[in-house]
Amino acid sequence: MFLYFDFEYRDNTKADSIILLTYMSAKDKLVNTIDLRNETGIDELQKLFKQHINDIWVAYNAVADLTCLLSFRLDIKQLNVIDLMAEARMITLTHSDHISHSASLLASLESLEITIDDTAALCKEITREIILENQHYNDEQWLKIVTYGKTDVTPLPCLLSKIWDVHLFKEHNILLNEMIERGNYIKALACLDHTNNGFPVDTPRLNKIFNNKTKVLNYFQTEINKQYGEIYAPKGKDDLKFSYKAFKKWLGQQDIDWKMTDADWPVLRQEYFQEKLPYHPELRNLYDVRKTLQSLNGVDLRSRVNNDHIKAALFPFAQKTSRNSYKPTKGYMLNLTPWMRNLIKPQQGKVFVGLDWSQQEIGIAAALSGDKNYLDIYNSLDGDVYLALAKKSGSVPPNATKQSHPLERDIFKTIQLGIGYGKGVSSLASDIYWLHANNNDHVNLSKAEAYDIAYEIYHWHKSSFNVYWGWISETIQSARTLGFYKSLDSWIYFVDQNTRDTQLLNLPMQSNGAAMLRKAIINCNELQDIEIVCTLHDAIYFTCDERTMDKAIEKVKQCMDNACTDLLDNKIKIKVDASIYDHQSGYISDKGQALLNVVQSAISSMDEDKAA
Repeated sequence: MFLYFDFEYRDNTKADSIILLTYMSAKDKLVNTIDLRNETGIDELQKLFKQHINDIWVAYNAVADLTCLLSFRLDIKQLNVIDLMAEARMITLTHSDHISHSASLLASLESLEITIDDTAALCKEITREIILENQHYNDEQWLKIVTYGKTDVTPLPCLLSKIWDVHLFKEHNILLNEMIERGNYIKALACLDHTNNGFPVDTPRLNKIFNNKTKVLNYFQTEINKQYGEIYAPKGKDDLKFSYKAFKKWLGQQDIDWKMTDADWPVLRQEYFQEKLPYHPELRNLYDVRKTLQSLNGVDLRSRVNNDHIKAALFPFAQKTSRNSYKPTKGYMLNLTPWMRNLIKPQQGKVFVGLDWSQQEIGIAAALSGDKNYLDIYNSLDGDVYLALAKKSGSVPPNATKQSHPLERDIFKTIQLGIGYGKGVSSLASDIYWLHANNNDHVNLSKAEAYDIAYEIYHWHKSSFNVYWGWISETIQSARTLGFYKSLDSWIYFVDQNTRDTQLLNLPMQSNGAAMLRKAIINCNELQDIEIVCTLHDAIYFTCDERTMDKAIEKVKQCMDNACTDLLDNKIKIKVDASIYDHQSGYISDKGQALLNVVQSAISSMDEDKAA
């Protein structure tokens, strides 16, 4: 019934770089190997594939191994797959007895208390180097590779059994078909990733930026000094270094309350900057430049470019809510600082399209809770939930628009998002106070007035959508009683006494949003002539021919609509918005426009220096 398998390779997208298959069927006592360095081995692989086509193929990090099968032109569409990395992460991300911060096989085995050889980790590291650094292997090297391959397959049956045991102990019997459905998503990811080239990029401009990285960085730092004072001070001949002293002085001049370290210097964590941005928009350029410096120093995109494209590595089921992880250091360009996303540029005649569910979490909350008032808000005529909330509360007239009442809309957006993550009246009052303080068209509020507004809206929300609040309270209580929360597609989030209510408030929306995206990707795997490049929480990005763009958008949108209908049982239709980027303009981000202008000035300056 089960076939446990693992490939060894230098590059899993090229058949001639895939060297070994290690496998074991449920009835086998020993692990078997197929040497894939010759035609005989490839024939043996094809026979094995046909022989076990009706079995369940089990791997750890199955995306990588399924890609190997695809590289040998094997049709995996009908294959049933279980990815033990996804199944293990469902436990090791939230189960307090088995927490692991690593997704590696060794880490999962250790956290799930499966005995492993103490030398296994060292053996893996050394052998992986042998595989990658050589085209041909002597007998001693090959023996190490075969031994290494076996250590990746031998523990898989124990791991699968242990995963079942953990769920049974929590009185939740995880079903085989639920594992296979997650495997269907992994399979779709592997197929779609195998047939797309990645993010289309402006290679000449990318190279110009990274080839002149020091000059670009100094240009940024100089521009920041013009706005904030000498925050970047000289260090050595050409370098500038961030000055804690100068930043502290500037904060004092601006009368900005800022957290300090034990050494009495300003805290510079990125998350803290993000917390402060809504209250102090004047920090935006400094924040973006610091993130830019981090991006330029942390990843050299030149090494990832292949034929004017950058392909991002896949990290499915990497977050507690079952969302994927997106790493700019691994080529995921949509998580770069906003101006750097402008390096995304479709080729002539192509477009890069993003389709995202509009205000998806609110739509899911309305559907799952069955709150009619919430459903009416989501289905408002103009499609703007935050403005609809303001209108329903009587805070703006019925004919108000985003343009006529931007501050009121921002206040209700802040309340809606904040209350969904457990913010109380005092915290929401601070948000409202700073929204007013940074809006030139309105008189500033006192903190007491801001508190009164927050109190009124907070309690209005609780009473107007009492069905929703009753449902979320019951959902949290049920999760505590059972010891877990289960999404509509059966992703388990384990809960204990240390799990805070604020962690659970938005969990049904995030985990089921991730489930909806998975269903949409499975649907997209049936499409032709559309390159699905990546996903991002509630969005799908793809490349297609400019002439067939409308049809492509309609096809992907239909995949998303069907996923929504299937998951939410036709209770709501979550709207889908489209963003289209062509060869002429490339990827445009409003947030990054100011720094993009700085980059263009820097490049122009370098071109002038070169011409001179």
